[in-house]
Amino acid sequence: MENLHIVFWLLKDIGWCLIWKPLGIAMIFPTLIIALVIAYRTRQFMSELCHNLAIAVWIMANSY
Repeated sequence: MENLHIVFWLLKDIGWCLIWKPLGIAMIFPTLIIALVIAYRTRQFMSELCHNLAIAVWIMANSY
């Protein structure tokens, strides 16, 4: 799942860098959803949870 997350994130960034707004906007949602799923799965370990939530916040801020 983490590898798929990276692929979506790269496609999102490529979309923004090349000014392909539809691709960039479309990739926000799968990237963010997978980041939140990863955070949820690591909720047992506080350090991992905080790290993964920080990534999710980073994606949200970057997407904004």
